[in-house]
Amino acid sequence: MNETSPFYRLIRNLILGALLAVGVIELSIWQLNAYERTHQRQQLAMRSGELKAEIENRLNSAIYLNLGLAYFIRSHGGRLNREEITPWLTTMTTENPYIVNIGISPGNKISMIYPVEGNRAVLGSYLPDIPAQWPGVQQVMTTGKPSLFGPLPLIQGGIGLIHRVPIFIGGKYWGVISTVMNAETLLAVIDDHRRWPGLRIGLDKADDDSDSGFTAIWGSPLQEQPLQYRALLHLPDVTWRLTIQYQDGSPGLGWWRLPIYGALLLIIWLAAWLGQVQIRRRLEKVALKAEGERLKKSFVATVSHELRTPLTSIRGSLSLLENGMAGPLPADASRLVDIAHRNSQHLLALVNDLLDIEKLENGKLSVQLQPYRLSELLTEVLATTRAYAEQYGIEWALDNPYPDARILTDGIRFNQVLSNLMSNAAKFSPQGEQVVISVASHALGWQITVSDKGPGIPAQFIPRVFEQFAQAEDTDSRKTGGTGLGLAIAKGMTEAMGGQISFATSTTGTHFSVVFRRAEPLSTAACPRQNSPRSLRNNGNNGTRVESHPGQP
Repeated sequence: MNETSPFYRLIRNLILGALLAVGVIELSIWQLNAYERTHQRQQLAMRSGELKAEIENRLNSAIYLNLGLAYFIRSHGGRLNREEITPWLTTMTTENPYIVNIGISPGNKISMIYPVEGNRAVLGSYLPDIPAQWPGVQQVMTTGKPSLFGPLPLIQGGIGLIHRVPIFIGGKYWGVISTVMNAETLLAVIDDHRRWPGLRIGLDKADDDSDSGFTAIWGSPLQEQPLQYRALLHLPDVTWRLTIQYQDGSPGLGWWRLPIYGALLLIIWLAAWLGQVQIRRRLEKVALKAEGERLKKSFVATVSHELRTPLTSIRGSLSLLENGMAGPLPADASRLVDIAHRNSQHLLALVNDLLDIEKLENGKLSVQLQPYRLSELLTEVLATTRAYAEQYGIEWALDNPYPDARILTDGIRFNQVLSNLMSNAAKFSPQGEQVVISVASHALGWQITVSDKGPGIPAQFIPRVFEQFAQAEDTDSRKTGGTGLGLAIAKGMTEAMGGQISFATSTTGTHFSVVFRRAEPLSTAACPRQNSPRSLRNNGNNGTRVESHPGQP
């Protein structure tokens, strides 16, 4: 064949184009699979972090309370007073549904157990006579350190995890506290296949006599795979390893082959290059989005585990100190405990705000709509927000001419919405002024308005009022504190309950209004009464006193 003929040049170009197309396609498939494997690793890491945080949170919630109980007994010289200890035990079992029982064993004899129902079989038992548990008691006696044991069979039946804390008083061994947790309930999250579709999850425990050996203790049988993710859980005197992998190995994108080559042979050498660039950009965006989601979930899990759980424990301990559980405190110490308690409450509120925002964004906020009497809800809000009024030197004034009005709402979320609006009004109100909470009939239901006499919202800030982390103050006037999440949370929760939120502002004050649907048609029983706003002041006890102020608008 003549090399200069058009046919020869056509065949040559077709062969070169085919080879180029094959090369481009194969290279694209390799790159796509590489991107997919990276994405899969990120997905496994994200799910592993979420699951690890949940398991640690469940365990540490009971462990922290157990350590606190041990400290309490140690501080009382080992004297067991049932009336003082029972509130501890009640709190532990109420706040931790995974706890089977808490046993207190001075001299290694179980002399107190809570709850007694269902656990009478072990009450009065001598620990050396229980072969399955005595080695663990000996271990904490020898090391002097708290430790987590299990999973192991329980005398009462079932599989349990036992956290033991040895108590030494005056350098001598006094006894041990054992908190028994239901392993099948606590670790059930690992076996929830609906939550982890397509995944195999297993839990191993580090061997005592090896730095690298692990023994399977829970979950699915695992297979060695190149694509899997492992995370260590460092628990009291023991290390667990969480492994998460795909059930069917590493799912890939598949391979394109001859049918595609035959159809696209003449044009693929150019289209593949252009398509490869577009696919790469798209996958990079997907990877960046996935990374952002992973970081966000990791942050929320960290906030929940690393901040909320310890803060809850700290707040509970400080509350016990304030209430004299450790005996009377000196005046200076009492003042410091009070400051620490208030600040721990503030920090916990900030953490809860962050978690509420995350739930609102993901559509996971739980809302239970029920009919409520509006006057009762407002009375509860006024009582729970009394501290805001005291802190900023203002008064709440309630103007509700519809005492029989009923709305359809979630009582807890309604309290949160009104609390955010009222605390915001308190921050920007001059001392000695009133913040008025008024009720009015609305075409869509009942309208509740929170009105302050502050300087109003700056015009340039009005479009951003309900944005997250938005705050109108300049750095020179940032005296009110807060994260800028309160109004965003109020808006999200109001709309989640089927309500509406709006505001009006001027230099003489700001009015935030929420509207909720009526729980029943307007009747003569809900006719307005002629009365005036009511200021609620502290009367020195847990209630409030209502005082009339005639002549006020």
